[in-house]
Amino acid sequence: MDLKNLPTSPGIYRFLNQEGEIIYIGKAKNLKKRVKSYFNPKIQQSLKNQVMIKKIHDIKCSVVSSDLEAYLLETNLIKQHRPKYNILMKDDKNFAYLKVTTQEDFPKLFLERKISDNKSTYIGPKTSTTSFKMALDILNKIFFKFDCQIGYETIKQGKASAKQIQKPICQIKQLDANHSPCISDLSKEEYQKVIQIIIDFFKGKNLQIKELIQQQMLEFATNKEFEKAAKYRDKLQTLESIIQKQKIISTNIQSNLDIINCYSISNEFYFCIILIREGKILEIKNLQVQDNLESIDIEVFQQFLIQYYTQTQDYPQKILCPLTFPKEFQNHLENLSQQKLKLQSPQIGDKSKLLDLAFKNAKLYAQKHSTKWLHNQKQGVLENLKTILNLKKLPKRIECYDVSHLAGTHTKASMVVFENAMPLKSDYRYFNIQSLKANKVDDYQSMHEALKRRLKYIAQLPKGWKLSKSKLDIRVKKDKKNMFHIKFKEVDKYLELSEITQDKDQHQIDSTILKLSCDKFKNIKKIYLNPNLKLDKTLLIQAGFKEIQNSQYQYCLIKEKEANTSFKQKPDLIVIDGGKGQLKMALDALRESNLEIPIISLAKKFETIYKSNKEPVHLAYTDPSLKLIQHLRDEAHRFAISQNRKARLKEIN
Repeated sequence: MDLKNLPTSPGIYRFLNQEGEIIYIGKAKNLKKRVKSYFNPKIQQSLKNQVMIKKIHDIKCSVVSSDLEAYLLETNLIKQHRPKYNILMKDDKNFAYLKVTTQEDFPKLFLERKISDNKSTYIGPKTSTTSFKMALDILNKIFFKFDCQIGYETIKQGKASAKQIQKPICQIKQLDANHSPCISDLSKEEYQKVIQIIIDFFKGKNLQIKELIQQQMLEFATNKEFEKAAKYRDKLQTLESIIQKQKIISTNIQSNLDIINCYSISNEFYFCIILIREGKILEIKNLQVQDNLESIDIEVFQQFLIQYYTQTQDYPQKILCPLTFPKEFQNHLENLSQQKLKLQSPQIGDKSKLLDLAFKNAKLYAQKHSTKWLHNQKQGVLENLKTILNLKKLPKRIECYDVSHLAGTHTKASMVVFENAMPLKSDYRYFNIQSLKANKVDDYQSMHEALKRRLKYIAQLPKGWKLSKSKLDIRVKKDKKNMFHIKFKEVDKYLELSEITQDKDQHQIDSTILKLSCDKFKNIKKIYLNPNLKLDKTLLIQAGFKEIQNSQYQYCLIKEKEANTSFKQKPDLIVIDGGKGQLKMALDALRESNLEIPIISLAKKFETIYKSNKEPVHLAYTDPSLKLIQHLRDEAHRFAISQNRKARLKEIN
């Protein structure tokens, strides 16, 4: 690759890999300057750019005479070759057009997938043929059969063969000359007028067709041909059912607008285009764009607009976008459409609200389709996460924790669960933090309590310790020097934890030993704590005891009817919302539960990932693994806040 001999004129460059495949196509005002920038060591390239550059084996260039030609050639080549690292409008291959052969005396209507004839008129694009087919079915009822296979000229000139006129639709025509199911008895001028009405109908102008049907209905009624008038009445009702679906936006907006906004997840951009014609929403389109090179938003937007508007003949007067584009780019679009075209970025008023509407639609589309994308990519994301965090197994079940309070009141901790990189909302749980004093703020202690209470369901005895049960006595021992005797006594249908003795004072009883001892009594619903047995409140809460209002007892452990399926599942990875402090408290809870589970925290500042006793990890902001962890963190934060808000509202009411 000799970069010195590249031309300095505008044009297109193509990067090829070792197999000769085009992996990237770009445009430039100055080919030499742009291509050399990829190989300049002083310029910091994105991670994905670095990957692409390593695969470049050859470069080919094409010189053009203007920037507009560069835009158009780039778009056409991208569609033709679909390079791996280009911004690609994924749905363009599914576009549908209504082709009207307006150059003919009796124009025909066809549904096509691409613009292939410069002489015909094309309506679209639409993202599917469904909307066209539904409208054509109705228009067939109102006028005549548009998809007649014989041909209008053949019928007009009486040249249809005997075999052709034996078709059911033609037999109806023979029996009822006024029915006209395949072609009406119109002159060339009248026929072309109807075709123009139909073109206007698809462009949002429906008054003409409505007036035409009303006029025909009144003529038949005046001539007392009530059956025919009734048929046109039915046609009018069918048409109005379509028109009513087109929502009036604003009496202040009567111009033709395209409102375009997008929502991005990872390297996927989800666009929404709202077509407004004469103040009515004509269509809402959703399109997906893939960008493998971490391009900035304005570059993605520009490429999208060029790709989209090279595939339509229906240009609006104005295009509303959330970004402001250079005047030069607007000139390119005007040259492309060969008409005056304004690009606007409204901040207030009705047009700004329309941009918000497009954004909401784009977000909904993204949430629906990104889930599908994540499902397809989940294995790769989890494999990547396993490598980054040096995990022993694939993190199929990930739990994330966060704490929320308002000035120390109604402190809640949330637990959200992702399984195979997807939210598992049935396993979400929250904790009412009980160990803090009123109005006390302590996120660290709250996190510790939440983890201990969650992990108690899968906690294990310390290594080397054994637990045995004999009637109402529990013996937990490691050796002759390290032993606990935990004694219970019957109280009606329940038990009372009455005594804890220790042979040697080398270990303090912990919540794990206490919880596992109580679990040995499987058929007992409640276990009360003897008031003379002084145990730390935090230890009791972590073991599952709750404070009660009882004249005799203060604490009680109430057994669940069935094991909590969410808590019984052991996570492959735990994520904590916070920094080193929150991570330390979570690690303490893990160690006290005698468990080995990988655990990390995500600090919002710089999105730093902290691991136990290791250097922090920084991932590129577009890294899918980071996106997954961020999704977990954001979901845990949302769930914690929602529970805190519910508690406050309940108190007010």
